[in-house]
Amino acid sequence: MFFSILTRDSANLNDITYDELREVLEQAGVELTAGELHGAISGLVCATPANDLGPLWSVLLSGPPPEGALAGLADSVAVQTAHLLEERQMGFQPLLPEDDAAINERTQELARWCQSFLAGLGAAGTVNKDAMGEQVGEIVLDFSRISQAGFDEADEDPEEAENAFAEILEYVRVGVQLIYEELAANMDAPDPDITVH
Repeated sequence: MFFSILTRDSANLNDITYDELREVLEQAGVELTAGELHGAISGLVCATPANDLGPLWSVLLSGPPPEGALAGLADSVAVQTAHLLEERQMGFQPLLPEDDAAINERTQELARWCQSFLAGLGAAGTVNKDAMGEQVGEIVLDFSRISQAGFDEADEDPEEAENAFAEILEYVRVGVQLIYEELAANMDAPDPDITVH
């Protein structure tokens, strides 16, 4: 599964794989999976119009924010994630291991992705749970449940497991787009306490 990256310096799209992002994280000595990082960035992008990753690093890392290649790549991921969600063409995809990876690995990484997405939403500090619409609240609750997902190879038929994974992945993909659209609409709505003259 490929994820497109748009750098601030170029309008060209480059493809980056899950494994490439994982490698950059490992080289930086950061104990996050590529899915966790992408999930957290996606949550932050949904919750705030600014692609400032500062609040995110304080939630994800116990140390200082990363520098160098990882910082630049994370910034590019944020820009491209925002671009894909703003387009509203359903082009957004969670960054996960390739389809030839074991179903157990992909399931665990999707669970981590959802958990980190929720952390990213919270890191923004702009989402009031009580102000969320019913639909967003339900999706967030579902993501919380998916974050607890596991896979028991002894109990699962491989074809059924693949089908179930595909359905959940599609739900997550569409759910992120819906969360983005509703939160963006709420951010764009004028404050009723402000009088415009």
